[in-house]
Amino acid sequence: MSIPAPAPELMPAYPASWFLFGLASEFRRGPVSRDLLGQRLVAFRTASGKPVVLDARCAHLGADLGEGCVIGEEVQCAFHNWRYKPDGRCSSAPNAPEAAWARLRSYPTVERHGYLFFFNGPEALFPLPFFEDAEPGAYVVARPLRFYAACPWYLVNGNSFDVQHFRSGHGRELIGEPVIDCPHPFARRNRLTLRNVGDSVADRLLRSLLGDRVCVSMTNWGGSVVVVTGDFRSTRSNLITFIEPIDRERCFLNVLVYAQRGRIGRLFDHLRLWLRRRFTNSFMAEEFQMLAGIRYHTGCLVESDRPMIDYFQWLTHLPRGAPAAAAPAADRPYSLPLSLCEERVP
Repeated sequence: MSIPAPAPELMPAYPASWFLFGLASEFRRGPVSRDLLGQRLVAFRTASGKPVVLDARCAHLGADLGEGCVIGEEVQCAFHNWRYKPDGRCSSAPNAPEAAWARLRSYPTVERHGYLFFFNGPEALFPLPFFEDAEPGAYVVARPLRFYAACPWYLVNGNSFDVQHFRSGHGRELIGEPVIDCPHPFARRNRLTLRNVGDSVADRLLRSLLGDRVCVSMTNWGGSVVVVTGDFRSTRSNLITFIEPIDRERCFLNVLVYAQRGRIGRLFDHLRLWLRRRFTNSFMAEEFQMLAGIRYHTGCLVESDRPMIDYFQWLTHLPRGAPAAAAPAADRPYSLPLSLCEERVP
Protein backbone atom coordinates (compact mmCIF):
# COMPACT_ATOMS: atom_id res chain seq x y z
CA MET A 1 0.00 0.00 0.00
CA SER A 2 1.44 3.38 -1.04
CA ILE A 3 1.86 6.23 1.45
CA PRO A 4 0.78 9.78 0.52
CA ALA A 5 3.69 12.09 -0.27
CA PRO A 6 3.76 15.80 -1.18
CA ALA A 7 3.40 16.72 -4.85
CA PRO A 8 6.68 17.60 -6.60
CA GLU A 9 5.46 21.12 -7.44
CA LEU A 10 5.33 21.83 -3.69
CA MET A 11 9.10 21.39 -3.39
CA PRO A 12 11.08 24.65 -3.51
CA ALA A 13 12.84 24.97 -6.86
CA TYR A 14 15.63 27.00 -5.24
CA PRO A 15 15.51 26.92 -1.41
CA ALA A 16 16.18 29.98 0.74
CA SER A 17 19.44 28.54 2.01
CA TRP A 18 23.23 28.63 1.61
CA PHE A 19 25.00 27.77 -1.64
CA LEU A 20 28.60 27.58 -2.81
CA PHE A 21 29.56 30.30 -5.30
CA GLY A 22 33.17 29.23 -5.81
CA LEU A 23 36.75 29.95 -4.87
CA ALA A 24 37.26 33.35 -3.27
CA SER A 25 40.48 33.73 -5.24
CA GLU A 26 38.54 33.69 -8.52
CA PHE A 27 37.34 37.27 -8.08
CA ARG A 28 40.52 38.66 -6.57
CA ARG A 29 41.26 40.74 -9.69
CA GLY A 30 37.73 41.69 -10.68
CA PRO A 31 34.09 40.60 -10.78
CA VAL A 32 33.20 37.04 -11.77
CA SER A 33 29.72 35.96 -12.89
CA ARG A 34 28.14 32.51 -12.92
CA ASP A 35 24.81 30.91 -13.80
CA LEU A 36 23.39 29.70 -10.48
CA LEU A 37 19.88 28.90 -9.25
CA GLY A 38 18.19 29.81 -12.51
CA GLN A 39 19.82 33.23 -12.81
CA ARG A 40 23.08 35.05 -13.46
CA LEU A 41 24.98 36.13 -10.33
CA VAL A 42 28.14 38.18 -9.94
CA ALA A 43 30.69 38.13 -7.12
CA PHE A 44 33.30 40.78 -6.46
CA ARG A 45 35.51 42.07 -3.67
CA THR A 46 35.37 45.73 -2.72
CA ALA A 47 38.47 47.83 -2.12
CA SER A 48 37.97 47.34 1.63
CA GLY A 49 37.96 43.55 1.15
CA LYS A 50 34.23 42.83 1.51
CA PRO A 51 32.94 39.93 -0.63
CA VAL A 52 29.68 40.77 -2.44
CA VAL A 53 27.17 38.77 -4.49
CA LEU A 54 24.54 40.55 -6.62
CA ASP A 55 22.27 39.76 -9.53
CA ALA A 56 24.63 40.02 -12.48
CA ARG A 57 22.32 41.69 -15.00
CA CYS A 58 22.56 45.48 -15.06
CA ALA A 59 19.17 47.12 -14.43
CA HIS A 60 19.66 49.25 -17.55
CA LEU A 61 19.91 46.82 -20.51
CA GLY A 62 20.89 43.59 -18.80
CA ALA A 63 24.62 43.63 -19.50
CA ASP A 64 26.67 41.14 -17.48
CA LEU A 65 28.39 42.88 -14.55
CA GLY A 66 30.99 40.12 -14.61
CA GLU A 67 32.39 41.91 -17.68
CA GLY A 68 32.74 45.15 -15.71
CA CYS A 69 35.19 46.28 -13.07
CA VAL A 70 35.39 47.17 -9.37
CA ILE A 71 35.84 50.83 -8.45
CA GLY A 72 36.27 51.35 -4.74
CA GLU A 73 33.29 49.78 -2.98
CA GLU A 74 31.20 49.42 -6.16
CA VAL A 75 30.99 47.35 -9.31
CA GLN A 76 30.71 49.18 -12.63
CA CYS A 77 28.93 47.89 -15.72
CA ALA A 78 31.15 47.85 -18.82
CA PHE A 79 28.31 48.81 -21.17
CA HIS A 80 27.23 52.26 -19.89
CA ASN A 81 29.23 52.63 -16.64
CA TRP A 82 26.29 52.26 -14.27
CA ARG A 83 27.61 51.54 -10.78
CA TYR A 84 26.15 49.44 -7.98
CA LYS A 85 26.83 49.43 -4.24
CA PRO A 86 27.18 46.20 -2.20
CA ASP A 87 23.48 46.45 -1.25
CA GLY A 88 22.54 46.49 -4.96
CA ARG A 89 21.56 50.18 -5.19
CA CYS A 90 22.61 52.06 -8.30
CA SER A 91 24.87 54.89 -7.12
CA SER A 92 25.77 56.37 -10.50
CA ALA A 93 24.21 56.29 -13.97
CA PRO A 94 25.98 58.73 -16.33
CA ASN A 95 23.55 60.95 -18.23
CA ALA A 96 20.62 59.27 -16.47
CA PRO A 97 20.01 60.92 -13.06
CA GLU A 98 16.47 59.54 -13.09
CA ALA A 99 17.90 55.99 -12.73
CA ALA A 100 18.15 56.28 -8.95
CA TRP A 101 15.32 53.74 -8.83
CA ALA A 102 17.61 51.01 -10.18
CA ARG A 103 18.48 48.29 -7.69
CA LEU A 104 19.71 44.72 -7.97
CA ARG A 105 19.14 41.89 -5.55
CA SER A 106 22.00 41.44 -3.09
CA TYR A 107 22.77 38.26 -1.18
CA PRO A 108 24.34 37.67 2.25
CA THR A 109 27.84 36.21 1.92
CA VAL A 110 30.34 34.30 4.05
CA GLU A 111 33.94 33.53 3.14
CA ARG A 112 35.31 30.39 4.75
CA HIS A 113 38.38 28.24 4.05
CA GLY A 114 39.01 30.08 0.80
CA TYR A 115 35.49 29.62 -0.60
CA LEU A 116 32.62 32.07 -1.02
CA PHE A 117 29.10 31.09 0.06
CA PHE A 118 25.91 33.09 -0.39
CA PHE A 119 22.40 32.88 1.03
CA ASN A 120 19.57 32.77 -1.49
CA GLY A 121 17.42 35.50 0.06
CA PRO A 122 17.62 39.08 1.31
CA GLU A 123 18.65 38.00 4.82
CA ALA A 124 20.22 34.79 6.07
CA LEU A 125 17.65 32.79 8.02
CA PHE A 126 20.42 30.82 9.77
CA PRO A 127 24.25 30.96 9.91
CA LEU A 128 26.37 29.11 7.38
CA PRO A 129 26.32 25.57 8.84
CA PHE A 130 29.38 23.84 10.26
CA PHE A 131 30.07 20.89 12.53
CA GLU A 132 28.43 21.09 15.92
CA ASP A 133 30.56 22.70 18.65
CA ALA A 134 33.48 23.06 16.21
CA GLU A 135 35.53 26.10 15.28
CA PRO A 136 36.09 26.41 11.49
CA GLY A 137 39.63 27.70 12.04
CA ALA A 138 40.57 24.36 13.58
CA TYR A 139 39.88 22.55 10.29
CA VAL A 140 41.42 22.29 6.84
CA VAL A 141 39.44 21.45 3.72
CA ALA A 142 40.17 19.62 0.48
CA ARG A 143 39.22 20.93 -2.95
CA PRO A 144 35.55 20.18 -3.66
CA LEU A 145 34.27 17.02 -5.24
CA ARG A 146 31.58 17.79 -7.80
CA PHE A 147 28.93 15.37 -9.03
CA TYR A 148 26.16 15.70 -11.61
CA ALA A 149 22.78 14.02 -11.20
CA ALA A 150 19.99 13.83 -13.78
CA CYS A 151 17.35 13.88 -11.08
CA PRO A 152 15.60 16.45 -8.83
CA TRP A 153 17.87 17.96 -6.19
CA TYR A 154 15.61 16.93 -3.31
CA LEU A 155 16.03 13.25 -4.22
CA VAL A 156 19.81 13.61 -3.86
CA ASN A 157 19.53 15.13 -0.39
CA GLY A 158 16.64 12.83 0.44
CA ASN A 159 19.15 9.96 0.46
CA SER A 160 20.14 11.04 3.97
CA PHE A 161 16.73 9.77 5.08
CA ASP A 162 16.51 6.75 2.75
CA VAL A 163 17.71 4.18 5.27
CA GLN A 164 17.05 1.21 2.95
CA HIS A 165 19.60 2.21 0.32
CA PHE A 166 22.56 2.08 2.71
CA ARG A 167 22.35 -1.73 2.72
CA SER A 168 21.32 -2.31 -0.87
CA GLY A 169 23.62 0.29 -2.41
CA HIS A 170 26.57 0.65 -0.06
CA GLY A 171 26.94 -2.57 1.89
CA ARG A 172 26.01 -0.94 5.18
CA GLU A 173 23.77 -2.73 7.67
CA LEU A 174 21.61 -0.70 10.05
CA ILE A 175 22.14 -1.38 13.76
CA GLY A 176 19.12 -0.40 15.85
CA GLU A 177 16.77 2.33 14.67
CA PRO A 178 17.60 5.78 13.28
CA VAL A 179 16.76 8.83 15.38
CA ILE A 180 15.35 11.76 13.40
CA ASP A 181 14.85 15.21 14.91
CA CYS A 182 15.09 18.95 14.20
CA PRO A 183 17.93 20.55 16.22
CA HIS A 184 17.07 23.96 14.69
CA PRO A 185 13.92 25.41 13.05
CA PHE A 186 15.66 25.11 9.66
CA ALA A 187 17.49 21.82 10.21
CA ARG A 188 16.45 18.17 10.04
CA ARG A 189 18.84 15.48 11.33
CA ASN A 190 19.16 11.73 10.97
CA ARG A 191 21.42 9.80 13.37
CA LEU A 192 22.10 6.11 12.88
CA THR A 193 24.68 3.38 13.46
CA LEU A 194 25.85 1.29 10.51
CA ARG A 195 27.93 -1.87 10.16
CA ASN A 196 30.26 -2.13 7.18
CA VAL A 197 29.43 -5.46 5.47
CA GLY A 198 30.59 -4.46 1.97
CA ASP A 199 32.90 -6.58 -0.18
CA SER A 200 34.75 -3.88 -2.10
CA VAL A 201 38.47 -3.25 -1.63
CA ALA A 202 37.68 0.12 -0.02
CA ASP A 203 35.20 -1.51 2.39
CA ARG A 204 37.68 -4.18 3.45
CA LEU A 205 40.40 -1.59 3.93
CA LEU A 206 38.08 0.59 6.05
CA ARG A 207 37.20 -2.38 8.26
CA SER A 208 40.84 -3.27 8.83
CA LEU A 209 41.83 0.31 9.66
CA LEU A 210 38.78 1.73 11.44
CA GLY A 211 36.58 -1.19 12.48
CA ASP A 212 33.25 -2.29 11.05
CA ARG A 213 30.96 0.22 12.80
CA VAL A 214 30.31 3.90 12.30
CA CYS A 215 27.90 6.29 14.03
CA VAL A 216 26.64 8.71 11.40
CA SER A 217 24.94 12.08 11.84
CA MET A 218 23.47 13.82 8.78
CA THR A 219 21.91 17.26 9.31
CA ASN A 220 20.11 18.93 6.43
CA TRP A 221 20.03 22.73 6.70
CA GLY A 222 17.47 24.65 4.67
CA GLY A 223 17.18 21.86 2.13
CA SER A 224 20.47 22.62 0.37
CA VAL A 225 23.25 21.91 2.90
CA VAL A 226 24.00 18.55 4.56
CA VAL A 227 26.53 18.39 7.41
CA VAL A 228 27.82 14.83 7.85
CA THR A 229 29.97 13.33 10.61
CA GLY A 230 30.97 9.70 10.91
CA ASP A 231 32.45 8.45 14.19
CA PHE A 232 34.62 5.37 13.68
CA ARG A 233 36.59 3.44 16.26
CA SER A 234 39.51 5.85 16.37
CA THR A 235 38.67 8.81 14.15
CA ARG A 236 35.91 11.06 12.85
CA SER A 237 35.01 11.74 9.24
CA ASN A 238 33.68 15.21 8.39
CA LEU A 239 32.11 16.52 5.21
CA ILE A 240 29.57 19.12 4.11
CA THR A 241 27.61 18.95 0.87
CA PHE A 242 26.08 21.87 -1.01
CA ILE A 243 23.39 21.07 -3.57
CA GLU A 244 23.22 23.21 -6.72
CA PRO A 245 19.88 22.83 -8.54
CA ILE A 246 20.09 23.41 -12.29
CA ASP A 247 16.36 23.00 -12.88
CA ARG A 248 13.55 20.74 -11.71
CA GLU A 249 15.20 17.59 -13.08
CA ARG A 250 18.97 18.19 -12.83
CA CYS A 251 21.48 19.27 -10.21
CA PHE A 252 25.10 19.30 -9.10
CA LEU A 253 26.38 18.34 -5.67
CA ASN A 254 29.51 20.00 -4.26
CA VAL A 255 31.22 18.01 -1.50
CA LEU A 256 33.74 19.56 0.88
CA VAL A 257 35.83 17.08 2.88
CA TYR A 258 37.34 18.38 6.14
CA ALA A 259 39.95 17.28 8.65
CA GLN A 260 41.04 18.77 11.95
CA ARG A 261 44.40 20.50 11.91
CA GLY A 262 47.07 18.21 13.28
CA ARG A 263 50.13 18.93 15.39
CA ILE A 264 52.65 17.42 12.99
CA GLY A 265 52.34 20.01 10.23
CA ARG A 266 50.67 21.01 7.00
CA LEU A 267 52.16 18.17 4.95
CA PHE A 268 50.53 15.58 7.21
CA ASP A 269 47.23 17.51 7.11
CA HIS A 270 47.27 17.42 3.31
CA LEU A 271 48.00 13.70 3.30
CA ARG A 272 45.07 13.00 5.63
CA LEU A 273 42.81 15.17 3.49
CA TRP A 274 43.92 13.38 0.33
CA LEU A 275 43.08 9.98 1.83
CA ARG A 276 39.69 11.14 3.14
CA ARG A 277 38.81 12.80 -0.14
CA ARG A 278 39.75 9.64 -2.03
CA PHE A 279 37.51 7.43 0.14
CA THR A 280 34.68 9.98 -0.07
CA ASN A 281 34.98 10.18 -3.84
CA SER A 282 34.73 6.38 -4.10
CA PHE A 283 31.60 6.32 -1.92
CA MET A 284 29.91 9.28 -3.65
CA ALA A 285 30.73 8.13 -7.18
CA GLU A 286 28.94 4.87 -6.41
CA GLU A 287 26.01 6.86 -5.03
CA PHE A 288 25.63 8.98 -8.14
CA GLN A 289 25.74 5.96 -10.43
CA MET A 290 22.66 4.69 -8.58
CA LEU A 291 20.98 8.11 -8.72
CA ALA A 292 21.14 8.31 -12.51
CA GLY A 293 17.67 9.06 -13.85
CA ILE A 294 15.66 8.36 -10.68
CA ARG A 295 12.30 10.12 -10.43
CA TYR A 296 9.97 11.18 -7.66
CA HIS A 297 6.73 9.18 -7.89
CA THR A 298 4.37 10.21 -5.12
CA GLY A 299 2.11 7.18 -5.60
CA CYS A 300 4.87 4.59 -5.31
CA LEU A 301 6.34 5.29 -1.86
CA VAL A 302 5.74 2.67 0.83
CA GLU A 303 5.78 2.54 4.63
CA SER A 304 9.50 1.80 4.78
CA ASP A 305 10.01 5.14 2.97
CA ARG A 306 8.38 7.02 5.86
CA PRO A 307 11.57 8.83 7.05
CA MET A 308 12.11 10.08 3.51
CA ILE A 309 8.45 11.08 3.07
CA ASP A 310 8.62 13.08 6.31
CA TYR A 311 11.73 14.80 4.96
CA PHE A 312 9.92 15.73 1.73
CA GLN A 313 7.02 17.06 3.79
CA TRP A 314 9.46 19.15 5.81
CA LEU A 315 10.91 20.56 2.59
CA THR A 316 7.53 21.83 1.39
CA HIS A 317 7.30 24.11 4.44
CA LEU A 318 10.68 25.74 3.85
CA PRO A 319 10.69 29.28 2.40
CA ARG A 320 11.45 29.75 -1.28
CA GLY A 321 14.49 31.70 -2.36
CA ALA A 322 15.08 33.82 -5.47
CA PRO A 323 14.11 33.79 -8.24
CA ALA A 324 10.97 31.79 -7.45
CA ALA A 325 9.94 33.94 -4.49
CA ALA A 326 11.41 36.25 -1.90
CA ALA A 327 12.24 35.04 1.58
CA PRO A 328 9.91 36.12 4.42
CA ALA A 329 10.12 39.76 5.44
CA ALA A 330 12.32 40.53 8.44
CA ASP A 331 9.32 41.69 10.46
CA ARG A 332 7.55 38.37 9.90
CA PRO A 333 9.80 35.67 11.38
CA TYR A 334 9.42 32.35 9.63
CA SER A 335 8.85 29.17 11.58
CA LEU A 336 8.18 25.59 10.59
CA PRO A 337 5.10 23.71 11.84
CA LEU A 338 5.94 22.13 15.18
CA SER A 339 4.75 18.73 13.95
CA LEU A 340 7.63 18.67 11.47
CA CYS A 341 10.25 19.47 14.11
CA GLU A 342 9.43 16.86 16.71
CA GLU A 343 11.89 14.06 17.34
CA ARG A 344 10.94 10.90 15.49
CA VAL A 345 12.18 7.33 15.93
CA PRO A 346 10.79 5.26 13.04
